[in-house]
Amino acid sequence: MGLAAEYFDDGSSFVSIEPLSINPDSLTDFSLFERYPPKKGRYRFRCLLVDSLSIDKHRLMELLGKRKSVFIHKKEAKKYKAYIRENLEFILNHEAIDPKQKTDTLVGAFPFSRLYRWHWIVHVCHLLQAVPTPCFIK
Repeated sequence: MGLAAEYFDDGSSFVSIEPLSINPDSLTDFSLFERYPPKKGRYRFRCLLVDSLSIDKHRLMELLGKRKSVFIHKKEAKKYKAYIRENLEFILNHEAIDPKQKTDTLVGAFPFSRLYRWHWIVHVCHLLQAVPTPCFIK
């Protein structure tokens, strides 16, 4: 059973992701949702793309570039983490993504112990030529 095109939810069933981390060449395994302001404690989540192949890549990047965040359903979190692993180069080389957001995206995709997570953050910061600070740790 697939996901619905629209949900009314308290937000606990969705995860916010960085829109610029989406590689239009690889967007086939999970759905992206936009969130509307809450009414009576419930948000409206509407699917942005029913069919990712129905939109031109440049138009998709333009659409995603205008957003602060997009959301995925928690049912598809594993698919998103696999997507992150497969698209590391795209994310790391994307100049429009803030280094802290890149780190948050990558660290969130790899569940590590706290100690190993710090080593991973230092490594990613080195790749991004950023300085690791406490703000990188969730």
